[in-house]
Amino acid sequence: MKRFFSFLLTIFFSFSIFAQSTKETGLTNSDVKNWAENLPSIEYELDSLGIDSNMDYSDISKLSPKKLNQVTQILNQNGISGNNAVEKFVMITICSAIVNAESQLDQESMAVMKAMGMDPIASLKANVNAKDFSVVQANSNLVIEAISGIDNSALQESDYDDLSGGSISDFDEMDEIDDGYGNFADDLLKLQVQPMVDQVNNEAYPKFLYESLIKSKGDCGLLYPQQEILDSDIKSKFKKQKVSSGIIKLNSGEEPEELAELGDTPVITYAGVDAHNAINGTIDIKKKSLTMDFFWTEASFDKKARDYISYSYVKKNVKYSIKSAELYAYNDTDSGNKSKEYVITTKEGLVFHLWYWESFDGNSYARKFVFAGINDTADLNWSEE
Repeated sequence: MKRFFSFLLTIFFSFSIFAQSTKETGLTNSDVKNWAENLPSIEYELDSLGIDSNMDYSDISKLSPKKLNQVTQILNQNGISGNNAVEKFVMITICSAIVNAESQLDQESMAVMKAMGMDPIASLKANVNAKDFSVVQANSNLVIEAISGIDNSALQESDYDDLSGGSISDFDEMDEIDDGYGNFADDLLKLQVQPMVDQVNNEAYPKFLYESLIKSKGDCGLLYPQQEILDSDIKSKFKKQKVSSGIIKLNSGEEPEELAELGDTPVITYAGVDAHNAINGTIDIKKKSLTMDFFWTEASFDKKARDYISYSYVKKNVKYSIKSAELYAYNDTDSGNKSKEYVITTKEGLVFHLWYWESFDGNSYARKFVFAGINDTADLNWSEE
């Protein structure tokens, strides 16, 4: 992807270093042309004063009256006119960075940006004065050439001569550059990739359930009295019954045998962000044990990975000893609707509630697996065996 790496440097440079302003400075063609022609001289003279040529508008306000006057004189002598020459200099620098970045956006680069749902050029243009920008844009060839000259000079000093022809995938080479831009590019790339990383991590519901579970304490209370689907008359008819089921299965997502085939490395379908997430568990009332296995995929930014995202496959397990198991149930002989709730109390002090409702024809049903600290686990089903 030719020149995209350079584009990243430039665009993040304008984002991070400059505080942008929409206030018009009154730029003229002469101001811009002299900026482009005398940029090396301006930077040298500002550096002699101990002033960073990459200053932004907030930096201007920090200059003492004496320093401000000295900078203004330097800029005036180099063809940037007016008492507000410093503001003009900053505006030209910001606008030139945008113009340069825009010139480097080839079709492949633009496709990448659109895929990420971003239009940074438009965002940057919105934060500079339109009239000032149009003057800089009218002199785009000069400002791009000036920036190219500065970039080439910096690269020669760093003994790195072929950055402009590089690829965005060549981030291992970025560590060799000591011009301060490498971290900026990394940060921008991370910013662009982060939505996809977040999408994978936000879908990792087993992680949320596991972390909630290991922090949980006490009892959340019976569920059936809280269910809006049941009227008060039905709730009053729930009766405690003898527990007849020996085993209750918990499941969500892929089956255990499917997960076992994955090994330690998840297989990811990047376009659909098809991460592997699953919960499987067994409540064995006769053996007085409760076990749960959690599987999820975590994503993180990795500039050396394919698509700049690395994935890790996480497996966690919890085990509890059952102290008691209670069953509350209601069967409507007239309508055929039925509902029940298991209350599983563990020796560790945690109490699980498994609630179920089914219509007479079996076409409508609802299930919940709840414990203290979590209100709803719609992604986790349970069934009796």
